[in-house]
Amino acid sequence: MSTNPPKDAAIAATQQSRTKQNNDVPPFKAILILLFVFALCMLALYFRQFNGPLGNQGDFGTFGDFFGGVLNPILGFATVGLLIWSLKVQIHELNATREEIARTAEETSLSRMSMQAQVDHLRQEANLNEIRNVITTQLDIIKNLSATEIFSIYNTRVTFDNVLNCDSSAMSYISQIKIKLNSTELNPVNMIARAIEIQLLQLASMSIAYSINSNSSISSSSYLAITYTWLSRYDIFNPSERIKRALERVLEKINPDELS
Repeated sequence: MSTNPPKDAAIAATQQSRTKQNNDVPPFKAILILLFVFALCMLALYFRQFNGPLGNQGDFGTFGDFFGGVLNPILGFATVGLLIWSLKVQIHELNATREEIARTAEETSLSRMSMQAQVDHLRQEANLNEIRNVITTQLDIIKNLSATEIFSIYNTRVTFDNVLNCDSSAMSYISQIKIKLNSTELNPVNMIARAIEIQLLQLASMSIAYSINSNSSISSSSYLAITYTWLSRYDIFNPSERIKRALERVLEKINPDELS
């Protein structure tokens, strides 16, 4: 199960900010207690001033005027203070909410970027798998074509692979094979040669595409080396401009250190 440390840190920071805010603002109960103590002090002052527990009716009227005149401004000031305190709390809450929304938006953006990177990676892997499948198929076709018999005389049977490998059985009849290769009439030699050439050119294109899209230098170098070997062998037997250009393109993609 994966965790999200940035998100947890953001939540902890928000809670810490709110706790600090609550500690900085005087509690509402403390204000009420302060007003209650002040009222008791006023009563004690009254009884001390008039030297008696109660006093007459006129004294009560005087006390009421005194108590109201003193307490009303204090209550008004307390009301204004509580209003300012309430506004301050709301401002702090709004700021904390705004910061949390901004952090959430940033995390959402990072998450979207991460998901997009995963999608791009999956697409790249799918593309590389498709190229690998094509390369494998082409190599199989080339091997099957090379194993096909193209020339026979007496008890000697020559395949295209014998020619590309410069086997003695093929080299003994190479002039006759060359004549068949350059003949305008279709025969097994020129037909197989053309088919192999087409597959080799396609193999070169796929190997180069794999080296461009792959992050693995080992795999791409392996495909490029195999392609270069096949192209070189074919170029010795049947050189052409298309094969030479393919050889140059493949050679450009091969790491020079791997050739030393």
